[in-house]
Amino acid sequence: MNGIPSTTAKTYRGTSENTYGDETDTNTPHLTGLLCSIHQLDIASTSQATDRQQQIGIYSLRAKWGTDIAIDDRVEDERTGDVYVVQDVTSQPSIARRVDVRCRMRKLETS
Repeated sequence: MNGIPSTTAKTYRGTSENTYGDETDTNTPHLTGLLCSIHQLDIASTSQATDRQQQIGIYSLRAKWGTDIAIDDRVEDERTGDVYVVQDVTSQPSIARRVDVRCRMRKLETS
């Protein structure tokens, strides 16, 4: 990893169908002990149909080149316990060096 890792994370991948036929996330670990850095990038404001203002935190994850992270994976920060969903994955091409994988994520509210 080119950047300095600030935490370790677990990633979860996969879905299943519940008894009502709805698609639900499975808690099947895909990667564990992933060295990465997670930082808040921005706060997006949205309005729902009820005219209630809602703020959503947008986060960035950086991991070592070649890390297998995909859109809709869930990432759990092992240090804080926060869970995020991956919305975008990029790895810029470079002929000089291997570039970190970067992800944009949205924090999931835990109840």
